[in-house]
Amino acid sequence: MKIGIDIDGCLYHWTLAANEAIEAKFGIEGLTEHTHWDYLYDSISPAQWAWLWSGDAAERVFGRTDLIFDGASLIVNDLCEYHEVHFMTHRNPELTAEITSRWLENWFHGYAGVHILQSSVPKTTLGNWDLFIDDKPDTISAFEKIGTPILVPDRLYNQGYGSYRFDSWDLVPGLVDHIFNPGIAEQQLVLEIND
Repeated sequence: MKIGIDIDGCLYHWTLAANEAIEAKFGIEGLTEHTHWDYLYDSISPAQWAWLWSGDAAERVFGRTDLIFDGASLIVNDLCEYHEVHFMTHRNPELTAEITSRWLENWFHGYAGVHILQSSVPKTTLGNWDLFIDDKPDTISAFEKIGTPILVPDRLYNQGYGSYRFDSWDLVPGLVDHIFNPGIAEQQLVLEIND
């Protein structure tokens, strides 16, 4: 299978990195987990938002090797062993390509590609995917519209989007089985219930 996996919000805890970078740089307090897609944009000034996407902030916002969602590395490395896995992210390629590559190298191996895109490039235009994993509401809707199965990590800002949601990476293999081998997944569920 050809699988596309978004980085920020799926693998990398971008909201925490961005909040902490803004708080440290500007002395802001009280930023919380993002409750809607534009939470941070709505919570800070235009100058602070511009800084967040600048070269000065890039390492702090996109390169923290201590930030990865629990279980993501193990599950994704297993997917890489059996499938063609590509990482895809909307980040400024000029400012973050090296940072992104370094972060991925720290956590993952055996993947097929990395795509670092300007935000104006829709992820749906970069090939035919058998499965995609993304957290952004607009991207979820776009993949559903073209019929690509999409797994959605459960976040406050994407409630109500996606049929296949997960709150732990440990659930992803079961969701993949359910989508592509529904009979096997149901048999396994029956076996677990009867045990």
